[in-house]
Amino acid sequence: MKKNDSSILFAAAAVSRETENECVRIQDQMRRTIPGSYPDQRNFHVTFAYLGNVPNERCQEAAAAAAAVPLHAGMLVFDHLENFAGGRGDTIVLASEPNEALAEYRARLHAEFQARGFPPEASVFIPHVTLVRAKISHVDISSLAVLKTCTQIDRVIVYRSFQMKGRRIYEPVICQGQEAALQ
Repeated sequence: MKKNDSSILFAAAAVSRETENECVRIQDQMRRTIPGSYPDQRNFHVTFAYLGNVPNERCQEAAAAAAAVPLHAGMLVFDHLENFAGGRGDTIVLASEPNEALAEYRARLHAEFQARGFPPEASVFIPHVTLVRAKISHVDISSLAVLKTCTQIDRVIVYRSFQMKGRRIYEPVICQGQEAALQ
């Protein structure tokens, strides 16, 4: 499969303006001491399923799969930072305590993707917003202050991820019949 024949897809929910602002505030604290890649404010989200590279002709089908799984709105309360250690550096996230209803939704979403031939990445569901992919390991986050914020999760849609002029762009993939819901 050629690079232009596929897209990186993930199913995610946007976060509230309040949570966006808190993420930016924490990023401003971290930029002074933690070198890394900081997501743009417009790209903050909570991922429910990562599908990886999907052939472009199947992107609409992936969006339809996500649209087929009913979501009963749930609240995430972001109140602490977590450090996901990695081989090439740490990923620092603003995390929420688990939400049972959203975890059950995620399980149904994964099952729907699996049934349609889109095996999502298997991982433990820790609702979070990525703040930085650090270029260093063993980042000490203990001195960073976090203000509690809330985000109502009422819609999860599929996004296409791509690079444009050195920046990561996330673009919604809209399936037929979903256009009005996204207005």
